[in-house]
Amino acid sequence: MLYAVIIVYFAILLGIGLAASRRVHDLTDFYVGGKRLGYWVVAFSARASGESAWLYLGLTGLGAMVGFRALWVVVGECIGVAIAWFFMAAPFKRATNHHGSITIPDYLVSRFATPGQSPRLSLLLRLTAAVALSLFVTIYVSAQIDATRREPRLRRFSVGITTWEPSAVLPSLWLTR
Repeated sequence: MLYAVIIVYFAILLGIGLAASRRVHDLTDFYVGGKRLGYWVVAFSARASGESAWLYLGLTGLGAMVGFRALWVVVGECIGVAIAWFFMAAPFKRATNHHGSITIPDYLVSRFATPGQSPRLSLLLRLTAAVALSLFVTIYVSAQIDATRREPRLRRFSVGITTWEPSAVLPSLWLTR
C-alpha cells in the first residue's frame, strides 16, 4: 500500500511538472514564475517553506521546556513576518523588476556594481552571496534532516548523516530503522 501511495504521488508530481513545463520559456519563468506572481503569493510561499521542523518540533520542544515564556518566540516571529510582508515585500519586488533581477545575487550586482566598474565587484558580490546562501542552506537542511531523524513516527523513512560530519555539504545519506 505504501509503495502505491508513493507511486501515485510521484505520478502527480510528474503530471504537474509536465503541465508547468509548457509555460516555461526562459529562466525568469523557471525561477520566479515569469514575475507574474504578486508579492503576497510569494510571501505566503516563503512562509510556508520556512515554517518547517523548527516550528513543529523545535518550538513545541521549547514550549515544553520553558513553558508559556516560549510564546515570545511566536510574537517575535509574527512581528518579523509582518515587517517583511508589509514594509519590505512590495518595495523589493519593485526594485527587482526595475533592475530586471531574478535572484538576490542578481539584484545585488545590478544595484551595487555598475557596468563601468571593475568586474571584480560583481564577482565579489556573487561569491559572497553564494557562500552565505550555501552556508545557511546547509545549516537549515541539516537541521531538517536531524529533526526528521528524531521524530519517532518518521524514523522508518528518515535519512541520517554521520555524527562526525553533521553539516556536510554533500552528506552521505542512508535509510535508518
